Amino acid sequence: MVFDKLVLCLERRAWLRIPIWHFGYRSLFQPYGRLFLRYVVLASPCGFASALRRAREIWGRGPKEGIWRTFPGARAFDLVAIGFCMKPRCPAGRFTHRCLYAEGHGLQELPPQCSDCPVAGLVQLAASAYGASFYIMTSALDVAHDLLVPNLRKSLWRTGLFFLCPYSSRPFLLAALASGFEAEVVTFCSGACSSYEEFLLADAGKKDSQTQISAADWSTYCSPAFDEACPALERRGNIYWPRREAKDADSMRLSP
Repeated sequence: MVFDKLVLCLERRAWLRIPIWHFGYRSLFQPYGRLFLRYVVLASPCGFASALRRAREIWGRGPKEGIWRTFPGARAFDLVAIGFCMKPRCPAGRFTHRCLYAEGHGLQELPPQCSDCPVAGLVQLAASAYGASFYIMTSALDVAHDLLVPNLRKSLWRTGLFFLCPYSSRPFLLAALASGFEAEVVTFCSGACSSYEEFLLADAGKKDSQTQISAADWSTYCSPAFDEACPALERRGNIYWPRREAKDADSMRLSP
């Protein structure tokens, strides 16, 4: 308890310009934290140190209008990844990696809630605007297995556009950099987790509120014209790939 309060104090003071002391310490007691330590930090200590230096600079500048960027200017993305909590009542299940629209179903074929789902607009962004892979983030352990460790090992994606809560955006920024991503991290404006306890509940799928991005971010990233079937995506494992690049995900995903 005393040490927990100490690291929380270090986090609030951003000691050594690192604002994630408490999150990192608590994560060491979780499977995803130990996996990240073993397969990312210890697998490439120099790479992690370099990522930490870059993250400290970016943390120091702060997000611009709720968006963290590891690079200047506009850029196309190889991967678009969203939090599962952006889903409404989803016919494919909420705490899952699936989206029926991403699997090629036109909105006319799907339940009414799909027509107003923000996920459809982001699927369209990935498939049509960027020709990118699309991924729905559920647990931190799955994100590490599906994205972070495979990207560090095989450089599957160079750039990623991620949507997640402000609370976890700082540690995620470091994780993305350490795993070989140049990233743009868009944070939610409502419905987001605000503490580690809430993060752990959401990490187990226990989150009722639906998160949202701002109207300005919606107009920037989401196309309103997604009434037709989603083009050119094929599901392999937990990831939707552009069909021209579809791969066997079992060969890429880190085995538990």
